[in-house]
Amino acid sequence: MIHLYGPPASGKTTLAIQLSRKVFPRSTIYFITSHRNAITKRAKQILNKNYLKEFYLIKVSSLDDLFEKIQSINSLGKTIGLIVIDYISDFVRGKLYKEEVKNKVRKILEKLFIFSSQKDCLVVIVNSFSIKNEAPLNSLVESFCDMSVYLSIKDDKYNLESNGKNIKRTFVVDEKIISSFVIDEKGIKDLIIVSE
Repeated sequence: MIHLYGPPASGKTTLAIQLSRKVFPRSTIYFITSHRNAITKRAKQILNKNYLKEFYLIKVSSLDDLFEKIQSINSLGKTIGLIVIDYISDFVRGKLYKEEVKNKVRKILEKLFIFSSQKDCLVVIVNSFSIKNEAPLNSLVESFCDMSVYLSIKDDKYNLESNGKNIKRTFVVDEKIISSFVIDEKGIKDLIIVSE
């Protein structure tokens, strides 16, 4: 499981969509979101028709709905390469202090963690960014993830950081390393993947 977070327009959703094209062309991709129309438009810009056949957008409206959708994916029996939750924080705004909300998020993350192990698929948790320069429920989300990656834009260049260190556009996924890429309005291009 990988946690992607950062300020608006830093390339989080674009990177998640592009990973589905470059890293998992062999398997089904489920993109779970609360803002389906924007994702549909961006996915059509980035993915060709062959990839779109295996790219399923699922709209959710609450944490309970998100949990139910994850459970329903589990029952489909398809080979799954990638599940993206974009954004996990959409349903906790203004409610971060409530223990009930934290417990629901924990339950969702536990389900995804078990799911990723049983189905041998990558799970990407996309998170927003707060005024305090951190992701909502950051410590809870990171406790379930193998890697937490902060995306930002500095001097009109996209940057990835892990544990506060610039990782020079290197992103480890499914035992492969994406060593370099360029992000533009159509997504990530010039993506180079090398074995670890």
